[in-house]
Amino acid sequence: MAVSFYAEFSDMSTEQSQRVLEGLDLNGKSPTGQVFHAEGPLATGGTWVMDCWESPDALGSFVEQKLAPTMQRLGIKPPEPTLLPTMVFLTQDNARLF
Repeated sequence: MAVSFYAEFSDMSTEQSQRVLEGLDLNGKSPTGQVFHAEGPLATGGTWVMDCWESPDALGSFVEQKLAPTMQRLGIKPPEPTLLPTMVFLTQDNARLF
């Protein structure tokens, strides 16, 4: 089953978020297993992040192999995300059922 990931980084600036994305070295593409990624500023400062992943294993591999080491290298505290089972993902072009 797919899983969605939501986290708020109250101390992460837009610039730090950009450095994380650059540090992941994804060349502007989603990593294997990621359905989508979105992020933006929190009204109180900081950054929110929302992802959808094809499976918990795909998310776990990405966090372990790429995200956690990149954030540690940049001195950014890892999030305590909310993980949600995800059954449907809709776009204007198609629907994806997991």
